[in-house]
Amino acid sequence: KRVLGILYIAGLITGTLFFNITIKMQVFKVSDFLDFTEYMKMLENIDLAIFCSYVVFVRFRQLLLFFVGLFLFSPYIVFCLFDYGVSVFTGILISAMVLKYGWTGLVGGTCFLFPQYFFYGMIFVIVYIYLFRNAVIGNFYMAISRGRHGNSQTLLKDRIIIILLIIGLFFVGCYIEAYISPSILKKIFGIFT
Repeated sequence: KRVLGILYIAGLITGTLFFNITIKMQVFKVSDFLDFTEYMKMLENIDLAIFCSYVVFVRFRQLLLFFVGLFLFSPYIVFCLFDYGVSVFTGILISAMVLKYGWTGLVGGTCFLFPQYFFYGMIFVIVYIYLFRNAVIGNFYMAISRGRHGNSQTLLKDRIIIILLIIGLFFVGCYIEAYISPSILKKIFGIFT
C-alpha cells in the first residue's frame, strides 16, 4: 500500500514536471494536452447513446488490458505500473488545466476525473484486495485457483459476487462518464469562459 502511494505521488510529480518542461521548451502547446476540452464542447449536438457505447468500448479495452496484464505478469508489477501511469496522466491534465484556466482549472480537472474514476478506482481496489488479501503475490491464475480457505461453493459464490460487483462498477462508471461528466464539464466551461 505504501509503495502504491509513493508511486502515485511520484507519478503526479513526474507528470507535472514533464508538462512544465515540454511547455517551457516549446515542444508542445497547452492546447495539445487539452483537446478533450474542445471535444467536450462539441458534445452538445452528439447522441449520448452513441457516445456511451464508445466510452464502454474504450474502457472495456483498458479493463481487458489490465486483466490480461494480471494473467501474464506479477499482479504487484501490474498494479505499480497502472498506478504510476494513471498518476502521470493526472499530473499532466491538472497542470494543463491550471496553466490554461488558472487555479480554477484545478477544480475543472478534478471534476473531469472524479465522478467516473471513483467507480473505476473501486474496481482497482476490489481486485487489489482480492488478490493481495486472499492469496500470495503471484500470477492472477494462481490467485483464482487458490482463493480463500473454504468449501468450493463458498469460493464460487464469493467470486461471482466479486465479478458482478466489478461489472456493475464498470457500467456505472461508463454511464457517468458518458451522461453526467459532459454536463458537469459544460457547467464548468461556462464558469471558465
